[in-house]
Amino acid sequence: MMRTLGIIVVILALVDGIVHLLLDLLVMRGITARPPLSELFFLNFVGYIVLIAGFLALRQLSLRRLVSAVLVIYPLVTFVAWLYFTHGRGNPLGLAEISKPVEIVLAIAAAWYWVQLGREEEGRGVARAQT
Repeated sequence: MMRTLGIIVVILALVDGIVHLLLDLLVMRGITARPPLSELFFLNFVGYIVLIAGFLALRQLSLRRLVSAVLVIYPLVTFVAWLYFTHGRGNPLGLAEISKPVEIVLAIAAAWYWVQLGREEEGRGVARAQT
């Protein structure tokens, strides 16, 4: 179950990152075309790539929990920024219809993964106490 949930988190993060990269390239016409929004779209993509890399590469449980927690917060911050900048009406090329539901589901899936990691950590603590 944890593996499936992890795959779901990675796919959702990748989808949202790619949507923001497409917004930067297709709507803003590149990183420097319309600062600061074009830069924010690109940095959103880069942030997701870094988080995905950490999510996949880190083996230490506490670091995995940290990255999972950030994957809960990151899409929610993106969602709130969209509300702030567009008042919930910005939808160039219809991409918000993809990214906004993905961000909500990603936050939920990452939160669920984070909770499961906590249970895994508790299980290890009990096993250590018994030895």
